[in-house]
Amino acid sequence: MREKYIVLELPRQNGLTDMKDRFTEFLKISRFMGLIPILPRILLSSLHTSKENSILTDYIEIPDFVLSEMPKHTDRAEIYFWIPADYFNDLLFRRYREKIENDSFTVQFKQCYRELAENIVATMARPICCVHVRRTDYLEIHSSLDADTSPVNIERVLEKYNFSACYIMTSEKDTHFFDSLKDKFTIKLYTDFPELCALVKDNYALYAVECCIRALSDIRISTFNTKNRHPSVLPNNDPTFFCDSLSEIEGFQ
Repeated sequence: MREKYIVLELPRQNGLTDMKDRFTEFLKISRFMGLIPILPRILLSSLHTSKENSILTDYIEIPDFVLSEMPKHTDRAEIYFWIPADYFNDLLFRRYREKIENDSFTVQFKQCYRELAENIVATMARPICCVHVRRTDYLEIHSSLDADTSPVNIERVLEKYNFSACYIMTSEKDTHFFDSLKDKFTIKLYTDFPELCALVKDNYALYAVECCIRALSDIRISTFNTKNRHPSVLPNNDPTFFCDSLSEIEGFQ
């Protein structure tokens, strides 16, 4: 009996961006193999949110070609189970890696988050700059990141560009951390918008909106250096998505 469906089972839980990318790759592989993808239940890591049991599909649009569940009475022989243990060294991923990288298919965030981002952006004068400032957990991994993401260095990078407003999307918990930048620039954080403050308990929802704000911005600055990254792992598969970075440490955003 020929395989007809493909099921993804991920043995790990990571953040929204990582799991969204893995889901996108799963959908690409399903098309390359000519199989119908069954919607997986992908739990997100609890490290980045206070909401319990965050599920990837709560934050993204599901393409029409994905089945929500396996049809009843499906024979097990019709199902291809993909359970990647060591993801990037997984045989199936390696087999299709080049095709994955050259396929521009993307998965969108939910429309409600995109619309909220549009409303936020409409309140700011253009050109708009958006800066991603990753701190907290990564400061323990890269000691130099503390200086790279300091207000002094952020100011140095921002001074290269002309913009009217700058939105900072950040994992920094101290909402006054960026106050010194407000003396020189029009700085906006999620705390400036009640509709974003309402999402704090579901940090993945806040992050989804902020990713959409970034996509709508005119100037985008990443925390990490993305110059050597393949476009397939960058937002919108766009090698020019980011104009600059705060750090020379290589990363994805």
